[in-house]
Amino acid sequence: MCPSQHRSELPAAYELATMPGTICSMEIVCIMTNRSFFPFSRSGWRHPAYRLLRVIPALVLSVALGTAAPSVADQTLSESPCIIVLHGLGRSAVSMKAVQWRLEEEGYAVVNNSYSWLGNSIEEIAPLAIDESLSDCRELGKTRIGFVTHSMGGILLRQYLQEEFIAGLQRVVMLAPPNQGSVMAEQLLDNELLEPLLPKPAHQLGIGENSLPRQLGPVNFELGVIAGSDTRALMSPGLENLANDGTVAVDETRVEGMQDFIVLSVDHSFLMWREVVLDQVVWFLREGRFNQEPPNSGLQ
Repeated sequence: MCPSQHRSELPAAYELATMPGTICSMEIVCIMTNRSFFPFSRSGWRHPAYRLLRVIPALVLSVALGTAAPSVADQTLSESPCIIVLHGLGRSAVSMKAVQWRLEEEGYAVVNNSYSWLGNSIEEIAPLAIDESLSDCRELGKTRIGFVTHSMGGILLRQYLQEEFIAGLQRVVMLAPPNQGSVMAEQLLDNELLEPLLPKPAHQLGIGENSLPRQLGPVNFELGVIAGSDTRALMSPGLENLANDGTVAVDETRVEGMQDFIVLSVDHSFLMWREVVLDQVVWFLREGRFNQEPPNSGLQ
């Protein structure tokens, strides 16, 4: 299991893509001092000390009733699901650190492991990525499981659930998943120069007859999908006339059976670091729906 780390232990480590919008973005861990990369803070209402203030009335009441005060907090922690975070193709657990930190601040146990995406198909990667994380959650004593995924991470979960049953599965949030395959991936596969360079999973993410996402069918769990509409890529083959996040078209993120859907003005490569996205992730995990009218969200 990837150890829980506070931001101070990883001094503003941040992942940079070689070019936003590429299907297989490689990453660099570097030092960033610009706060815009970390728009959230432990100060203000998210600070654990402030959250403690919110439960003081309940603690006082429990003491007055003769109940042991710690049981209130313990019960809250024990009932919250363990959230498994799955990164996308060409990434690692570092890319999902902002999601991990935010969920930990909200009181969730979080498992954020890297998985190897080189040389294996999506069908082979899915159990390798998810079984270990499920085991880590069980070791924490958690019987309820949730997921937050980015890009191909959502396809890994859908593929896994085709073959396996996850006991205690709760709510899932997918960030920019190519649930209908990706036109851009198909365009890259059609390029004779680029096709041999693409990793095996990329060959399954197009929209042709080999498209794995299009073979998976409807979802049957509580799913919220967040799509991006901020195109920052210098080149987005096949997406020129479609609303997209630079890699995946908005309509490609939809899937039959999803419980809620929202489009935010964010780009594919860095949406998991945006505060507006993190706010919506937490909202869905708590409420089973998105906050469709958040202030200054860029909602479209």
